[in-house]
Amino acid sequence: MPDPGAQTALQEIDLSQRVHELECQLAASEERFRKTFGASPDAITITDMQTSTYVDVNEGFTRSFGYSREEIIGQKATDIGIWAYPQDRETLVQKLRQSGQIKDFHAVGRGKDGSLRTCSISGELVDISGRYSLVLVIRDITEQLHTERALREALEQFTKAFRSSPDALSLCELKTGQLVEVNDGFVRLYGAPREELIGRNTAELRLYVVEAERERIMRLLRSEGNVHDVEVRLRRRDGAERICSLSGELLEIEGREHSVVLIRDITEQRRAAADRALLEEQLRQAQKLEALGTLAGGIAHDFNNILTAIMAYSEMAVMDAEDPVEVRSNLNEVSKASLRARDLVRQILSFSRMKKAERRPVNIAEVVSEAVSLLRSSLPSTIQIKQEGMDSGSAIVLADSGQIHQIIMNLGTNATHAMRARQGCLGFKLSMLDGDDPSLDGAKSARVCIEVSDTGHGMSPEVLAHLFEPFFTTKPQGEGTGLGLSVVHGIVQSHGGTISLESFVDRGTTIRIVLPLFSGQLHNVEPPTAGLPRGNGETILFIDDEPQLCRFAQKIFPRLGYHVSTCTNPLEALELLVPGQCRFNLVVTDLTMPNLTGLELAQRIRGVHPKLPILLTSGLPGNWTAERLEEVGVNGLLTKPINVQALAGAVRRVLDAAAS
Repeated sequence: MPDPGAQTALQEIDLSQRVHELECQLAASEERFRKTFGASPDAITITDMQTSTYVDVNEGFTRSFGYSREEIIGQKATDIGIWAYPQDRETLVQKLRQSGQIKDFHAVGRGKDGSLRTCSISGELVDISGRYSLVLVIRDITEQLHTERALREALEQFTKAFRSSPDALSLCELKTGQLVEVNDGFVRLYGAPREELIGRNTAELRLYVVEAERERIMRLLRSEGNVHDVEVRLRRRDGAERICSLSGELLEIEGREHSVVLIRDITEQRRAAADRALLEEQLRQAQKLEALGTLAGGIAHDFNNILTAIMAYSEMAVMDAEDPVEVRSNLNEVSKASLRARDLVRQILSFSRMKKAERRPVNIAEVVSEAVSLLRSSLPSTIQIKQEGMDSGSAIVLADSGQIHQIIMNLGTNATHAMRARQGCLGFKLSMLDGDDPSLDGAKSARVCIEVSDTGHGMSPEVLAHLFEPFFTTKPQGEGTGLGLSVVHGIVQSHGGTISLESFVDRGTTIRIVLPLFSGQLHNVEPPTAGLPRGNGETILFIDDEPQLCRFAQKIFPRLGYHVSTCTNPLEALELLVPGQCRFNLVVTDLTMPNLTGLELAQRIRGVHPKLPILLTSGLPGNWTAERLEEVGVNGLLTKPINVQALAGAVRRVLDAAAS
């Protein structure tokens, strides 16, 4: 049987090993606790529940409250005043006695320097070496609370701004396009209550007039993260369209992408801008009429001279009918006078017609010279004109030649008024300025300067201060509207130029206009080939209410190789165009005629013979384009006055285009 002594010895050895293992585990546990205790960023305290004194504190506590470990151990919390509000401590102790632990208890602690810190406290009662101790983990949440408070305040401010903004604001989930929130401005813009908008997307609401605009904005938001001042057309619930400026930002809310969009209604601004542009155009037109009134006498004088030459040389051609050499010489003079009349009419129409500005590369020297030649006829003999730099072929400017023409006419007539009571000199000078010229005020591109000077009575500083104001004038009542220089100023600015003025009483005035030179590529136009384009026996129907032009057509077309029929009444011409059969290859018709206009006639011809080419002639200016001519059923346009070269070329081009 077993030896009882040996068995007892074995049991003692097992117990000793077990005790040793437990001691090792306890030592390891205590080591882990000490490391955790020392390394924790939060403050940790151990308090003896029997004596209410601190047994230990960690470095987190000394950092947060400013006490050293030696100053705390053995002290009571009530003695050092670490609780800012003692009732907080009483509440915490009471909860501990009830449950033995506490979690996330908020209290205010006081540091050694008297500063208050809001803390979140968690802890429990533990048995340490046979004594009940309270272990508290204290987390300083002062900054966290400040941050949360700041976020709440910012959110409140954003909410107030969002709701009270006069502009329309919306919060939209990007993936679904659904409206999450809208403000009163959006409600007013769309014209529906908030309840009808939340949860619906803009496609359902038919908000965008052009759906492609919505898709473009979504693409920009996804790729760039924002959009700024994109102009769109939006539709209200009642169908009314509004012009709006849209800006938006991408943001993430609860893991989902949203967009905050601001919409500003600029419909009235656009209307005001259109009204302002119309008023400016009316001002320019009024100034043109004023200038034309000033020029009327000179224009009549020039026309009378031209007509005198035409009449005189025509009579001489009849008188010299038996001398072919003299007849040819006289008719050459008639032709020269006719070309002068044509150019004069073109200048007047270019200056006076009401049309939208068309900017294209123009030789500024040619435009100025043309305006000066028209102005010259209206000047009294006491005023001399001097021109400098007009041979500059490189002064190419992207401009509307009619508006530049208007500037020169305006400044010239103003200068003439300033010199009416004396002999004087009116000067026009063109000069090139490079990028280093000090007068360009920092502009680096090459420019051209147009200088208009006079030797008139000049202006005082008081007058100069108001010179560019609309309706300001120094002329006596009945002699002008005072629109001139304000219109000039507007034209120069719209061309990207500057205008400056220098004037001295009794010493004259000099106005300088600086315009940027055109830096693009010029397209050379090939000169017309010599000789008249001829026909191949085609038959032409020529329609014009002027009998002389019909007689001209009857004589010239056979010489060019065509057969021709003429009509002075467009209704009679329609009778010649029998449905189902057509003996004509081309119709040439005037635009302005009684009974039917040329466009109305063209439409009727298209109804009978849709493929019959039509060439329109007109003595009136107009903004005709190839697209516009095609819309009205016309294949080409020939502007009067017409010479043989232009007529032959236009007819041949239209016929060849129709054949191809």
